[in-house]
Amino acid sequence: MSGAVIQVGVWELLSAAGGIVMAMIGVQLTLSRAAARALDERLKLWHKQHLQDKDHIQKQIESLRATDAERKREMESLRLRMSERYVRREDYVRQDVTLNAKLDAMSGKIERLTIEIGRLRGGK
Repeated sequence: MSGAVIQVGVWELLSAAGGIVMAMIGVQLTLSRAAARALDERLKLWHKQHLQDKDHIQKQIESLRATDAERKREMESLRLRMSERYVRREDYVRQDVTLNAKLDAMSGKIERLTIEIGRLRGGK
């Protein structure tokens, strides 16, 4: 038995090649659709995570703003108390100086009166 020869016509060869090409295109389309679905799912998951992160960050920002506003109110209250204390202290110092000046003046008058009384009694 010598080598067997298979004869295939041009149209049969072109049909077979076309079938192979169509099968490859079909496989490529199926793989592309699967990849697109997987990518779409990943993008949806990423978007969902992004929205959750955004909400979390927004809540943190709101919390920080509330804390900041509270701190500002505390600072304003402290400023008011400190200025009130400063004014009270300044008033106290002014009154102390005034009282000391009056006491010094009275002391001088008493000393002069004592000297005058002593001179009148003793005749000096």
